[in-house]
Parts: sequence; C-alpha cells; structure tokens
Amino acid sequence: MMFEVFINSVDRTSEVQRDTLQITDVLTSQVDYGNFRIKDPSFTINKGDEISINYDSNLEFAGRITDVRIIDSVFRVYEIEFQDWSIDLDRVKIAKVYRNNTAKEIIEDMVSTINAEGYSFTTNNVQVGLQFDKVVFNYMEVSKCIQQLADTLNWHWYIDASKDIHFFGKGQEVAPFNITSTTGAIRNSIEIDDSFSELRNKVIVRGGEFEATARTERFVADGEATLYN
Repeated sequence: MMFEVFINSVDRTSEVQRDTLQITDVLTSQVDYGNFRIKDPSFTINKGDEISINYDSNLEFAGRITDVRIIDSVFRVYEIEFQDWSIDLDRVKIAKVYRNNTAKEIIEDMVSTINAEGYSFTTNNVQVGLQFDKVVFNYMEVSKCIQQLADTLNWHWYIDASKDIHFFGKGQEVAPFNITSTTGAIRNSIEIDDSFSELRNKVIVRGGEFEATARTERFVADGEATLYN
C-alpha cells in the first residue's frame, strides 16, 4: 500500500520526502488540506498547480497547491501546502435571485455558471431538497451560497476529489467502508477514553424575584378552612 503524488498530472512521488505527506480530511463543508516536503525538486512548483494523490491507485485527494515555502535554502527543501477544489469553486461569485426552485435546481444553475468560466464541476450527488420561495445571493462565493442552503435545510455538503458536489440530508450518506475490531482498523490502534468530564449529577437553575403590582383579594371564611389561595 502506498501513496502516489501527481503535480499537473506528472508523477512526482519519488521526489516527495518520505513520511512528510499529511492530508487532513475534515467533516462535510470544511476545507480539506495537506502538506509535504520536497528536496531539490527537478521542476518548478507554483501556487495554483493542480495536485492529486492516489492511495493504492485510487484517487484519495485532489485540489491545488496554495503555498510554496523554502524551509532550508542550503539543501533546497520546500514545504508544499495544498487544499481541495473549493479554491476553484469560489473563483466565481453569484449575484442572482432564485424563485420557486429546489436546492438541487439552484446548485445546478450555479455550477453551470462556474463551468461556463472553464471549470468542470458536477452535481451527480446533489439531492433535491425542499423548494424555496425566494433565495437571494448578493455577489457571494459559491461555497457560501451552498452553505446557506445547507444551513436552511439543516443538511450537509462537500466536494469530492473528482470535483463532484455532494449535497445531502443528515444520515443520508454512508461511509465508504466499515470499521470493526477485526477489519478496517489498524491492529492495536483502537483507544477508548472513559471519562467523567461531561457527567453532571446536579443541575442548578438560577431564577429571580420581582415586585408585582399590589392587589387585594377577599375570602369568605366558613369557620373551618385554615388555608386560602
């Protein structure tokens, strides 16, 4: 099992320093990012270059290089940082009013606007969602537009390595693999932290008093009752 690193579709795996490649794959709409180091590269590395990373010949990550820094000028060691395709998604801003459209129709229209600028996003995994009476986007990045729709519906979304947008209700997308004690997990890597840090056995409710308007009530006694409301 191994990683392969491609920059502008050229295999640069052999030039990446061993054990420096890191990828942070975060939840849903948050940006995925990563970094690695490369020593004395045989090619020029520029911000904006496309990067893709395979794991066992399967596409694991894709996006663009966002930062190139020299960390050792003597041995020409570079630190390369990159992030997912959301960087391309936000190069076009949306200024449009949508009326009586579903979330899917809105996202598909925005993606067609982006693709008209030369990009190649798809919406194969965008679910329909509710129909909106009116949605207004005032020169907003596409990611923020989609996030606004997701927040309204209490849904999730993200872009995968193949530039396909996923927009779905909570619990409607499943993980691509299962993890049990015997499969899917690295042997002896499971750790269980049994903590009482979130346990509470007493709840204190704080309140207050205020002086109300005085009032008078009259009761007719019957010679027996001793308590009155």
